[in-house]
Amino acid sequence: FGAALQYLIQYPYGCLEQTTSRVFPLVYLKDLAKTAAPELASDTAIDQYVNAGIGRVQNMAVSSGGLSYWPGSGWGYAWTTIYATHFLVEAKKAGYLVDELLLKRLLEHLAGVSNAVVFPVYGAAADFRTQAYALYVLSLAGRPNTGAMAYAGDVLKRALDGKPIKGVPVSTDEETRAFLAGAMMLAGDKARGSELAAQDFSLAKAGRGSD
Repeated sequence: FGAALQYLIQYPYGCLEQTTSRVFPLVYLKDLAKTAAPELASDTAIDQYVNAGIGRVQNMAVSSGGLSYWPGSGWGYAWTTIYATHFLVEAKKAGYLVDELLLKRLLEHLAGVSNAVVFPVYGAAADFRTQAYALYVLSLAGRPNTGAMAYAGDVLKRALDGKPIKGVPVSTDEETRAFLAGAMMLAGDKARGSELAAQDFSLAKAGRGSD
């Protein structure tokens, strides 16, 4: 098991998704290593690589408030911007130094994504699943978009009840529902979040109301 954890300790490189995927697990690695592989808990490379990853992600910021897919490029994907912002939020919670102004801009950008704003860096509005992920990260960061969350919850409930709103694509898969339920619970709406999480997941597998 220690060898498997050791494999995670690698310098971040590549596109936004590759960089985030390399360093995100390292945020939790030291705590896990304390019991599973104590010899790794004091490995200074972990903090070095997390900090390098934070710097690399922050250097991909673009004027729209999002993140480019490659350093120096002007295009990206909403999902990878949310994924990288998720990493920055968790890294900050773990005590790593994150640019506060940039994180604030990214969270404001995620609020726009969750409201289906079209940003030039992406070229189109995010789909329902991506919007749900944005809502989850916003709630995780303590900045829930309650209006968009309530709307998404209503749209999803109607789709699950077999009464989807015409012309409004919605995903009912487990991942989307977990994001939205988690966003609600983190925002303090535990009753509605728990109700959504308790829905029969076979509905999603049946594809009812999915986009």
